Amino acid sequence: MTTGSFVSRRARQNENLLARVGSDLHDGPLQLLTLLVLRLSGKTSDAPGMTPSVVLAQDAIDELRNISTGLVLPELSGLDVEATLRLAVERHIRSTGNDVTLTLSTMPQREPMALKICAYRIVQESLTNGYRHGGKGKPLVTAEVTDEVLLLTVETPSSGREFVSRDTSGQPLGLAGMRLRVEVLGGTLSIEAGETVAVRARLPISPVRA
Repeated sequence: MTTGSFVSRRARQNENLLARVGSDLHDGPLQLLTLLVLRLSGKTSDAPGMTPSVVLAQDAIDELRNISTGLVLPELSGLDVEATLRLAVERHIRSTGNDVTLTLSTMPQREPMALKICAYRIVQESLTNGYRHGGKGKPLVTAEVTDEVLLLTVETPSSGREFVSRDTSGQPLGLAGMRLRVEVLGGTLSIEAGETVAVRARLPISPVRA
């Protein structure tokens, strides 16, 4: 390997690492802190005591600490896919008070950690976007396994407005993070907007590694 190709490879690795860290920060603690701001600003009606808000702030602190020490969602290590998806939905309900319907078929019992993190972040990001930018109604999260592929869909009511924030280049921040995670695993991601906004991910149970 020449010096130039080695430097180029290391540069790509560094860029991938920075992109991954950026996705973790945006999809995790920053989403939690955003929900905290919304709650404190009065979008939800639990002002007395602020107890759920304190819990939400602690969640953000815990995630920041985990990321800073190189641990990303370590609590998922002992969970299967079904428990991972339930955790994502339960945390959203606890954080926002917004009810969610979760429909699951038989889920795999053994799966890579990367798959669980990806599925968790897709549910978290999609539900948060729907809460912040969507219309009134009950979100729906569905998951099933077909031909060794996890089919994950998150549908949230549409308000007819833009539902994802964008960076200075015009790229959707949340969508970019989700797409990066899915593509690293050899999967695909699509978004359909109509009466609802449907985020659909196809994730191989055994991720494809480049």
